[in-house]
Amino acid sequence: MEIITEADFRRSLKSELRGMYFFFGAEDYLKKNAVRAARQNVCPDPSLEFFNDIKISGSEFDPAAFLAALPTLPVMADKKLIEITGLDMAILKREYKTEAFFACLAEAKEYDFNVIIISVVAEGIEEGRLPKSPSAALKTVGEYATLVNFERSTPEQLSRWVGAHFAHNGIEAAPAMCAELIEFCGKDMFVLSNETDKLSWFLHSKNRTRLERADIGDISIADTGYDTYAFANALTSRRRADALLILAEMKRKRIRPEMILGEISATFCNMLMIRLLAADGLSPKDIGQKMGKMHEYKVKLLLAAAPPADRIRELIELCERADAGVKRSVVDAYMPIEQLICSLT
Repeated sequence: MEIITEADFRRSLKSELRGMYFFFGAEDYLKKNAVRAARQNVCPDPSLEFFNDIKISGSEFDPAAFLAALPTLPVMADKKLIEITGLDMAILKREYKTEAFFACLAEAKEYDFNVIIISVVAEGIEEGRLPKSPSAALKTVGEYATLVNFERSTPEQLSRWVGAHFAHNGIEAAPAMCAELIEFCGKDMFVLSNETDKLSWFLHSKNRTRLERADIGDISIADTGYDTYAFANALTSRRRADALLILAEMKRKRIRPEMILGEISATFCNMLMIRLLAADGLSPKDIGQKMGKMHEYKVKLLLAAAPPADRIRELIELCERADAGVKRSVVDAYMPIEQLICSLT
């Protein structure tokens, strides 16, 4: 079994891709770009894309569609590409398709004219403890495919990437300004890409080529963690109907129950710390420094929504109970969260 990095995969694009690649890890933005690069490597002629670039939805994975795509020969080319994006192994398991998926991988090895890219969503497969102890699922996939780990970017990597994105757009952005943008907008690369392009367009419209701190506050949208913040706000104010609607939207987006509870618990813990520090007389700016350089805007937002400290502690305890229920659940893992909401008085 071989696990390579995103950088390793990029280097392999300098030659002709061969075989099957399985993309996993935290950075969906980088996976999307890597799929695009693979498409250019295998099927550079857009006029042949219909024949030589077969796209299969991973969110509604159909083993029969995958098997049917394998034997078709490439047209006027040596290779064809099969893309399966948006796969979530947890959903395959719930739909009893895991073994069928593995059988498809085994069958795919018989057709060497295919280049196959399978991309799972962030946290879409149990990874185990990498690199020494990969999960059983990764080991099985690794028997057939080269595993490509798109690890979460470090703050330094994100800052360099944002700076390069600005430079590509003809904008000079100092490292401190790139770090400021990340702090203000969050670490989601899709969001950062949009905000970088928006700021670049704004600056060019003003005949400017240098990013300043004021531009970020004036133009960019602060990362408030909208779903998490709105959910926390509904819970603290006992608005059960609103909380259930937000949870339904999270379910629609396939956000895992353990992630929902992890984020909401972290939000409540931050609220509690901010409430206690404010009671000690610290300003929002000083609280932000104590909280690991949290942006002042976020401090004010959480402080405005924070109930009394005892109420926050009660909510944290309810989240802990719900988390235990999620881990024990074998049918509907969202039910303990729904029970938490309905228990609010």
